[in-house]
Amino acid sequence: ICAVVVPSTSAAMPQGNPGEVHALLVGCTHYPELEAALPGQSVRLEGPAHDVDLFGKTLCKVMGLEEGRTRRLVGWPDEDSARPTRRNILAALDAFAKEAGPDDLVCVYLAGHGSQQPTTSEDELDQLDEVFLPSDVSAQVDKSGTIPGAIRDDEIGTHLAAIRSTGARVWYVADFCHSGSSVRGRDPVVLRGIPLHVFDPGSTRRTRGRGRSSLASSDLDGIVGMYGVQSDQLAPEMQLPKGASDGQFHGVFTYLLCQELVRSGPAVTYDVLHAKVVAAYQALPYRAAIPAIEGDIHRALLSGERRRGPALIVHVIEGRRDVTINEGRLSGIDAGAVVAVNLASGESAIVDVTAATSFEASGVVRDGTLAPGAHAARVTEPARSKMAVRIALVDQQEDPVGLAAISPAVKQALETVDNLWSETSDPADADLILRVDGDRVWMRP
Repeated sequence: ICAVVVPSTSAAMPQGNPGEVHALLVGCTHYPELEAALPGQSVRLEGPAHDVDLFGKTLCKVMGLEEGRTRRLVGWPDEDSARPTRRNILAALDAFAKEAGPDDLVCVYLAGHGSQQPTTSEDELDQLDEVFLPSDVSAQVDKSGTIPGAIRDDEIGTHLAAIRSTGARVWYVADFCHSGSSVRGRDPVVLRGIPLHVFDPGSTRRTRGRGRSSLASSDLDGIVGMYGVQSDQLAPEMQLPKGASDGQFHGVFTYLLCQELVRSGPAVTYDVLHAKVVAAYQALPYRAAIPAIEGDIHRALLSGERRRGPALIVHVIEGRRDVTINEGRLSGIDAGAVVAVNLASGESAIVDVTAATSFEASGVVRDGTLAPGAHAARVTEPARSKMAVRIALVDQQEDPVGLAAISPAVKQALETVDNLWSETSDPADADLILRVDGDRVWMRP
């Protein structure tokens, strides 16, 4: 399951000032027992550690999370208490149920592998429990098919309900799925999850559809569920942002959730945030995941607080022509974008963005003069999309040809939408093949 369960402000909770923000950030990248027992399986993950870092920074930037209220369990460090084990994860959830207060916001983030195991519960339509796999999970199932060390979805629900009972709001984000494998291609995509039959080769069970959510419907008062994939789908991770030389593996759902949260601010409602994430999926090459949402979805993230979107600020240091910008890729600011700063004279100074990270950017002043200090700015030209379709041009014999070899009419037509495509000379590396014959063009995948 790739899921987000998030709280809302119910009628019993007035929409006043929000309390403190707390977070548990779990990223399972190493599975020592599974790696030893399943040498032929792709078990280790890169993305969850990057996701924890990105999601934590996003919560800090947008929601006001402070480091002193953040617990991180990531990788497989030497210190046992810092590992994302079943015991440590559940102990951290128990601690929140004791520490959180009314109107606090508790964010629980789980990233790693997931799976399924048999259950006799009538709540599960497919008779399978969705489970999260902590890093210390065992590969040896018991006679009932239960995976030792796994955390069942209803266990998570019980712990979240205990936190909610304190009056705190709960935001549960889970980027994992029930089964998966690894595939490699021109856009490497890793599918998070280990199927049940890997643990139990004798199992003939296969998922037929979605069971219930992590929380029973009666527990959804003040909680919203946003699911990155259905329980019978695979949660992908890939290098993002696409096309960036410094891209890192991230869970697609996590990355897009952070991107849209940064762009929207904490006043966005859960249903609108969900819709933006769904729309952002369409720009990526992996579209087999269908996000879903349930619960009290029409509430804002921070107790209904209203807030304008993030302000774009250009910072100028005396004696330097280069500048820094307080927003980055997650806010849509990337290399190639053009930013304008309104001057007191009524004219504008123009800044070309030359580099960007997830949360900030840098550039140079092209036109005009900026005094040292901070200046309000606006984007006048967005960066060329790195989500562009890669096309290969071939002739009637399927031999590659360059733009110079095609007719002026075809070239002009392509140039009118040049921000939507990039050219590759290798047809095997292309998303779309254009077979050119004079002024006529045939397209095929």
